[in-house]
Amino acid sequence: VRTLLWSSATLFSEDGTVPIAAIAQGQDITEHKLSEEALRKSGEQIHLLMNSTAEAIYGIDMNGNCTFCNKTCLTMLGYSHPNDLLGKNMHWQIHSKYPDGTLFPVEECRIFRAFQKGIGTHVDDEVLWRSDGTSFPVEYWSYPQFKDGEVMGAVVTFLDITERKLAGDRIKSLLAEKE
Repeated sequence: VRTLLWSSATLFSEDGTVPIAAIAQGQDITEHKLSEEALRKSGEQIHLLMNSTAEAIYGIDMNGNCTFCNKTCLTMLGYSHPNDLLGKNMHWQIHSKYPDGTLFPVEECRIFRAFQKGIGTHVDDEVLWRSDGTSFPVEYWSYPQFKDGEVMGAVVTFLDITERKLAGDRIKSLLAEKE
């Protein structure tokens, strides 16, 4: 099966009342359509993969603006739709305060420092802030995205480590009681 794109035109007499000829041209666009379909399926596969992970994932451009986010990211942060984050500066949206609520300057943000230097980072002693204004402890990894050898932004994955922190506190408390 081939896919053709047809164009046609009718030529009329000088007074424009009598059709005197018709011209038609067909162009085989089968390969173009197959490429479009493969690209669409690939995009769907990536989307399914991203939304099937337990880790929250988002991407940022060189300005720190969100370029993509998965379903887990939205759920953990209390947002309902990707448009709630897309195009927004993620530092100011979810990472702008220390656990005590004081301002966390972007210059001190390890996510930003890492991708600006073209290196990855791993952190487990910070918090992120939900849409409702509450925070939660996270472990995150931030790695730069490269295109043609140039950093284009970063991919950040994170986990809510609230339960891990609580378990660690319980163990410390039990050990303190035994002393």
